Amino acid sequence: SLCTITSFLCLLAGNLVGMGTILSYVLNMSQAAAIWMSAALVLLYTIAGGLFSVAYTDVLQAAIGWIGSITLAFYMRSNVDNV
Repeated sequence: SLCTITSFLCLLAGNLVGMGTILSYVLNMSQAAAIWMSAALVLLYTIAGGLFSVAYTDVLQAAIGWIGSITLAFYMRSNVDNV
């Protein structure tokens, strides 16, 4: 269980840094402040919605992924020359 906790903490840190990098670029702020803002947003989102908010977000992300994959398949099918 210690390995699992450690891996999830590393995953969380990477996600916060990624989100902080995007926010710092978009909002033109320091990266440290953007990472703290990201952590606060994630904490508030989790507190407000709990597990149901995570499940709904996963369903939405899966739907977007499937729509993108199907769109790409049709695009490739219509724009790639027959080989």
